[in-house]
Amino acid sequence: MNRENREYPRLVKIMATKKLDDPLKPIAAASTIHVTHHDGLIDFTQILVYDYVNISSDKTYYRRIKREPSFVAQEVTTIEENMQRYLDEEKNVVNGERVYPHVVRTSIDFKTEARFPVYTWIITFGGNESDSGTQNYEAITTPETLEYDVKSTYVFPANSRIVEIESSLVHENVLKHIVVFRGSKGDSIKPLERLCWILE
Repeated sequence: MNRENREYPRLVKIMATKKLDDPLKPIAAASTIHVTHHDGLIDFTQILVYDYVNISSDKTYYRRIKREPSFVAQEVTTIEENMQRYLDEEKNVVNGERVYPHVVRTSIDFKTEARFPVYTWIITFGGNESDSGTQNYEAITTPETLEYDVKSTYVFPANSRIVEIESSLVHENVLKHIVVFRGSKGDSIKPLERLCWILE
């Protein structure tokens, strides 16, 4: 298995570049980002979950994950480094200042059976609050076409209100401080996603 070529997501839009030589293919992705404020800082904590399907009949990967701790450690290190490399290529901006997401934890599990690996990354980053009172977060990527369904949820502090959203993904402000983005396979994604919010 060529782990170096495995598909990995964009931070906010949850995108990936398709590779044809890897038997693990993504079938869905979900992201939850919790945003908190304290002492003039804004912290972002993202839980990113990718569901894959193994399109080959070989169960070697599953068996090795279940039985070989050294292989698990090597695999986790590899996918964590690959994810970090993709994050380093992203441009994420908090209140006009570029910030740099960092992977702090990575895990591998399986959903229902050996054919369906699940990768989970915990990613953190932060920035400074704006003195204007309106906070702004932007993620800038290259235009893409989704290869699978995606869902991304932002949870801001309970005393905040989202005042502006710019995204090519379908989105719903389910509460004044929570927004859910959804995309379907085949959707075209523009390069900018932006959220603005205020503390009330």
